[in-house]
Amino acid sequence: MPHQLKYKNYKAKLPKSLILIFSIYKSMKQLPKITNKQLDILLYLYKFYFLNSNQLQKLFHHKKPQTVQKWLKDFKDKNCIATHDFKENKFISNTQPAVYYLTKLARQKLKKNKNLDIDILNRVYQTKSLSSQFVRNCIFLADIYLNLESQVKTGEKLHFSTKANLQGFDYFPTPMPDAYIAIKTPKKTKRSFLFLLNSKIPWRILDQRMMAYVEYSHDNHWADYSSDPLPSFLIICLNEGTKKHIYKTIASESPDTSFYLTTKDTIQKLGFTGGVWERVRI
Repeated sequence: MPHQLKYKNYKAKLPKSLILIFSIYKSMKQLPKITNKQLDILLYLYKFYFLNSNQLQKLFHHKKPQTVQKWLKDFKDKNCIATHDFKENKFISNTQPAVYYLTKLARQKLKKNKNLDIDILNRVYQTKSLSSQFVRNCIFLADIYLNLESQVKTGEKLHFSTKANLQGFDYFPTPMPDAYIAIKTPKKTKRSFLFLLNSKIPWRILDQRMMAYVEYSHDNHWADYSSDPLPSFLIICLNEGTKKHIYKTIASESPDTSFYLTTKDTIQKLGFTGGVWERVRI
């Protein structure tokens, strides 16, 4: 008892920063045991940042939604994942599938994995400050992946990397694409950079970004690292007005690779492949 009392008094005199370090260390020692399937949940959330319960069910290809829901409830009870609250729209929160993200405890679990980037894991500290639009973009990106995965044919292989997987690739365009997609067939591999445009970007900044991407195609920095052809650019615009504006900007700069444009509504209605993409003609 005297020893415990002495420790408590000593702890009370410590700076708050050290107390936080002690609490983190304590939580690390008490990390709950998780199954391999639950670890996959963490890795998917690391990849996409936010996912809803329907998407997680599809990612696991599980026929019984109750099983996935059971995994999620157990994981949430262990404080490894949490649900996002769309505060500005309670109707969305009450009528749509629950949206999950990683907690600080999950960060402690995943940071032992040397293949994961610590800066990406530190995003858990920023979750509350993110806009609902950002969250919806993450969910939309996961929908694109699931749509592509559902259309993979026999003999084809899909590679889909998000920004979380692309850290350290300094020969990629800047700003970094939202995803890098490679579809490998027995005869060839089709590679693309995917960009989701934010509606809040001013026209001037948007034009500068498009011109930077065209300049990237001219420099072909990609060829310094890969013998594969320069990937095409797939740009998803919020609406037709933005699409038309970007089309003119890109066409006037004569890019050295293919640029394709579409809108978010078109993707949501018709899917990611097929005739939804308009190629920019020079």
